[in-house]
Amino acid sequence: MKGYIEKLESEILASELYSQLHQYFIPLKNALEKVEKLTSKLFTSLEYLIKDLPIKEKVFDLKVALEEVIFWIKPLCEDKKLSLEIDIPQNFLIKGDQDLIMQALLNPLENAVKFSPPNGKITIKVYTRENQKINIFIRDEGPGVSPADLPFLGMPFFKSSAEKGLGHEQYLDFLIRYVYN
Repeated sequence: MKGYIEKLESEILASELYSQLHQYFIPLKNALEKVEKLTSKLFTSLEYLIKDLPIKEKVFDLKVALEEVIFWIKPLCEDKKLSLEIDIPQNFLIKGDQDLIMQALLNPLENAVKFSPPNGKITIKVYTRENQKINIFIRDEGPGVSPADLPFLGMPFFKSSAEKGLGHEQYLDFLIRYVYN
C-alpha cells in the first residue's frame, strides 16, 4: 500500500488539481503511516505466540499466491527501476497455510527490493528436486544475509548487518521451517 500511496502522491504533486487533491491525500497518508506502526507493533507482539499459531492447511496454487505478493512489491520495484525475472510453473499446487507462506515470501522480497541497487534485477524461481521438496529461489543484487546472522533470523527486533552474505534463499527456507516446526 505504501508504494501505491507514494506513486499517487507523485501524481498529485504533478497535477493541476494539486490544491484540491492534496487536502484529501495528506490525511490518507498520515492514516496509512499510523496503521503501519500499529501493524508493526501487533506483529512484533504476535511473534512470541507464533509457535501456538494454528496452521490452516489447504491446497492452493503457489503461482497465484506469489503473483499476489508480487502485486504488493511491484510499485517499489518500479520506483527503483528493478526488473523482476519470474519462473514459476503453471498449476503449482501445494498444501500449506497460504497466508503464512505469502508472508514468508513477502519479507525476503521486500528486503530484496530494499537492498537492491537501482536498475538491478530480482529473480524468483520455483522448482522441485528429486525428493519432491519445493524450492523457492529469490536472488537479488544486494549484499545478502551474513552467515553469522542466520541463527537469529525470525527473532523479534533482530536486524541483519546486511554486509556480504548468503542471500534470501536460505532466509526463506529458514522462515518456512520456523513456521512449520
